Amino acid sequence: DYIDALLSAAQCRGASGGLRSVRHISLSENRLTQAGVARLAEQGPLEGLRSLDLASNRLGERSAGALQQLLGGCRGLLDLDLSGNPLGDLAAEDLCGLLEHHCPELEGLSLARCGLGRGRRCGEALG
Repeated sequence: DYIDALLSAAQCRGASGGLRSVRHISLSENRLTQAGVARLAEQGPLEGLRSLDLASNRLGERSAGALQQLLGGCRGLLDLDLSGNPLGDLAAEDLCGLLEHHCPELEGLSLARCGLGRGRRCGEALG
């Protein structure tokens, strides 16, 4: 699958540590599911990552755990785009808590068209 192709390309390019030195990843509109995110998370902390675009994929509420595992190792992340994924309030709420503690440099977060706003707690988590 394309996640394995991405990992192979990073290794062929000579990126030491696979994706650890990659600064920008855009996987928008690729029908990515929680399995693909989990595969990325298996690579270990992506310490060099500054922007991650996972917009318009198939990341729903069940993807929250895989997203948390992936984002927990991205302390230098500046921009995260999850727009167009059916995350829902609970997953977004959990992600906001994680981002606050594990991604202290985050400047941009896009959650448009993620099915948010059905409850008050998500809005409170977003501040």
